[in-house]
Amino acid sequence: MVGSSSGYIESLPEAVQRRIEYLGDIDEQRSDLEAEFDAKVKQLEEEYSEKYAPLDKELRDIVNGVTEAPGVVTEEGADNVPKGIPDFWMIALRNEPHLETLITERDVEVLSYLTDIHEESLSEEEEEESFTLVFKFAENPFFKNETLSKTYFMGDDEDLVIRDIKATPIEWKSASKNVTVKVLKKKMRPGQKGTPPTKQTPTESFFNWFTPPPIPENEEEIEEEELEGLQAAMEDDYEVAEIIREKIIDHPYLWFTGEALQDDESSEEDYDSEDDGATPPGETDDESPSDDEDDSEDDDSEGEGEEETKRSKSTGKTGPKAGAVDSQAQPQECRQQ
Repeated sequence: MVGSSSGYIESLPEAVQRRIEYLGDIDEQRSDLEAEFDAKVKQLEEEYSEKYAPLDKELRDIVNGVTEAPGVVTEEGADNVPKGIPDFWMIALRNEPHLETLITERDVEVLSYLTDIHEESLSEEEEEESFTLVFKFAENPFFKNETLSKTYFMGDDEDLVIRDIKATPIEWKSASKNVTVKVLKKKMRPGQKGTPPTKQTPTESFFNWFTPPPIPENEEEIEEEELEGLQAAMEDDYEVAEIIREKIIDHPYLWFTGEALQDDESSEEDYDSEDDGATPPGETDDESPSDDEDDSEDDDSEGEGEEETKRSKSTGKTGPKAGAVDSQAQPQECRQQ
């Protein structure tokens, strides 16, 4: 019974009870070692964060054309050579299979102005596990913000429960530049003059991620079905944050070139071969993959001459570690050429 004694231990012989009591002493010693381990891990993380910092800065300076890579000489007056590495962060994001399913063609143009992604810790001691993801943008025709940030406030229990999520509101310069909505023109009656009326409807976009699901203060007032939907939305939201935090920020070069994608594919193939095994002699595998049908839907929208595009297709993965990438798929860096 949880939180109470069943009386079983008390019914055992005294010698057995003393052995059990000593097991408690052993468990306390192990707990002390675990606390010591956690403290040393934290110390190592802080030590190596200081070592990573100059490398991370150098990478970002080269990407943004602040400094030049050693040995690279650009001829004076060479106007056809851009500064830094254009579209670096946009391509790195699109090469991650799960993120690619969220990024539409309209998002691509906005993300081409992205100049940096990094993580920041919260200063408060009680927010040790909480973190902020910061996206920096060059001046662009879409929104006024120089940075977009998203903060995850984590609970202090072992499961790291999300207490709250806060994000920067995006200040879109106009409705036609807002990639999270579709502006529909209504037809005017014959002879009617003036500007055609319009209607805004939500549409798929990576930038919807900057509008986190609202977390109520009192979950007891929410119906069970609504609460399950909220939990699913929060898990999906946090999955994107973890991918960006653990993959893109630490090794953007590998995702820009597509090498990380190939490593993921190789590791999954190795895992599949170990898990599935070979077909026994004399037996055949009758299962065959089913064909998937793609549905498309066309909508008319206003976007200063822009047509609303469909969501980018996935490279074959449904999540960060699910499925296998098509062997014919090329990294985004290759497709851009």
